[in-house]
Amino acid sequence: MTVLYSHDRLWADQLFWGVNVISSRFGSAFHSNAIKQDSFFFSAAWFWRKERSIRPFVQLNIGFFQADYEEAIFDVLPNEAMILSPEIGVGYEFNSPLRIVVSAGYNSTSGNGVAGPGTLYPIFTQMTATWKLINP
Repeated sequence: MTVLYSHDRLWADQLFWGVNVISSRFGSAFHSNAIKQDSFFFSAAWFWRKERSIRPFVQLNIGFFQADYEEAIFDVLPNEAMILSPEIGVGYEFNSPLRIVVSAGYNSTSGNGVAGPGTLYPIFTQMTATWKLINP
């Protein structure tokens, strides 16, 4: 879940502040042995080309990551880390409140399973769909 906010007097529709919760728990609930992982972070994003449909952007994420290994045998492994990740991407805005964003980023605090969680990879990609609820 992502909530973004852009103030109408502070670079409206270009500078966005966000709160993000990303979890694998919903997908892991359907017959999967996947590790349950949760990320909670704040973000600041700058979108260029305000009047266009295709809008490149940069974003900085700061927050917290946690993996739930579920079994006591894995309690000796690190399962938490702070998140600090720059991200770049491009968004497409439809003639509706829908925006699709594709991006790639770098987790500067990833781990190898001994020093930091082994499931927090340094390079990530994602696709996000957002829906504008309030029009100024």
